[in-house]
Amino acid sequence: MPGASLERWQNSEVNLRLRDNAPIQLPVDEIFARVGGDIELLAVLVGLFKLDAPTTLSEIRRALDNNDAPALERAAHRLVGSLLTFHASAAAQPARALEIAGHHELLSDAEPQFAALQRELPRVITALDHLVSPLQP
Repeated sequence: MPGASLERWQNSEVNLRLRDNAPIQLPVDEIFARVGGDIELLAVLVGLFKLDAPTTLSEIRRALDNNDAPALERAAHRLVGSLLTFHASAAAQPARALEIAGHHELLSDAEPQFAALQRELPRVITALDHLVSPLQP
């Protein structure tokens, strides 16, 4: 992207306080390393994540509502991978717990993890928007 500079972000974190005043941090250097410093690739990945994550969250909700452990495991696994691409561990933890619940067919105790994921996912999206918006043309 013309004018976008990786140097601007080196040795920093995205530190935000959202409306709930709870901080969220994403390690910028590690995120850029994950994409080989390719700013355009990062912007594309964030865009795809923003499109896919709400759909995947709905799939997780549907799996819980239908008591469908295999569907829960698959959807949660997909979301864990996406979240870890951005080093979003606070959101990946409840997603991973849901994946494990699906794998072991322990859906009865999954609601608190789903609630945590529902809280964290929009926060991650906001932080990623904050990260890539200055990089957009």
